Amino acid sequence: MKTTHVSLCSLIFLVISLFLHRGNSHPDAVLDTDLLVYSVFDYDIGNTLYLYDTINNESQILYQDEGRIRFEFSPNGLVVFSTDWIWENNGELFVLDTGEGESGYPLVNLSQEINKLGYPLGWSDDGNYLAFASKIDEGQQQAIYIWNGTTTTDITPQNTLGIPQGFDIAWSPEGHLAFTIWFGSSNSDPRSEIYIWNGKTTTNLSQNMNAEDREPLWNANGELVFGSILDNDIVLSLWDGISYDNGLPDITTFARVAPQLDIFSPFTVWIGDDVLAFEALDSQDAYIQIYEWNGQTWSNISQISDTNSYTPQWSQSGHWTFVTGQEHLYIRDADYNTVFETDGQSPAWSSNGSLIFCRRNDRNDWKLSRWDHASVSTLTQGDVIYAQWRSGQSAICSDG
Repeated sequence: MKTTHVSLCSLIFLVISLFLHRGNSHPDAVLDTDLLVYSVFDYDIGNTLYLYDTINNESQILYQDEGRIRFEFSPNGLVVFSTDWIWENNGELFVLDTGEGESGYPLVNLSQEINKLGYPLGWSDDGNYLAFASKIDEGQQQAIYIWNGTTTTDITPQNTLGIPQGFDIAWSPEGHLAFTIWFGSSNSDPRSEIYIWNGKTTTNLSQNMNAEDREPLWNANGELVFGSILDNDIVLSLWDGISYDNGLPDITTFARVAPQLDIFSPFTVWIGDDVLAFEALDSQDAYIQIYEWNGQTWSNISQISDTNSYTPQWSQSGHWTFVTGQEHLYIRDADYNTVFETDGQSPAWSSNGSLIFCRRNDRNDWKLSRWDHASVSTLTQGDVIYAQWRSGQSAICSDG
């Protein structure tokens, strides 16, 4: 691994302060202290980045650009974004602090500080580390880096199965990083592998060169689940996070998740630390359902018999949501009772239990909506919208 030491004196002042909010007067509405950052792209005017204050129901402009931008919102209130965003393209990296509203939003050119272009992948759960990617070798391949506020470290594994062309990531609560490397789309290329960086070294987790391995996800116990696609079959595997053999995760200890079910997608969600939710079919199902698995048994928790069910998401309060094939969104409580339903997709919960999601408007472009347990309001409209809560969950309103 390569480590580059830099001086970031201009970043020292990025100390996060909390906003002072006034309460919501509706008795059923969630008192939401989470913050939301969202970007709205319009083909005529470009991209605008906003900060939304849930208590005061106010949005403030953070940044505007004629092109597209990509951003990631940290738990500490920092936003990192890249300009000139085209899919997995290098741009200038900037960092701004959403906690400095009264004196403006300090903007730092991170690319100048670290002497690298790139695009952000995501912050660690404590907000102390940023993973980002950068095109190297004149754009022929990509590398993945960690920035800790003072240094950048290249964690790209050596001797990979192919040439890295892109990354997806998942941070653990302990600050370990699981990341998928995408190698290419041709039949001659290996599709993807999952690697782990433990803060010092990078190792191959999936060790499965014949499959497309993707969607790693940690729980608070340090266990990691991921999906493997081979010959149109999908297998979900669970690693305990501690078993190694000759310096690599011990694949003989991987547990197969719900082998009796036909898994539809490698996408999974942890419900707490011990129960996993995913999309699958039992032999009796005519349509895709949402199942939960506790390590021993499984059960159908969506129970929608006349259409497919997708993309489950859980809130910290126990409420959860999923979307059906007709782009109909269900919200249920911890006892699996439906408490609200509406048209929508791409749901994302705040830390306090309000929900954002995407809906079509009358012009057939997108609007971003918020449900606060009392009503649904529209936050913005545009051709492409990306929104992320400070606590992590995100929504994408896009046609592809």
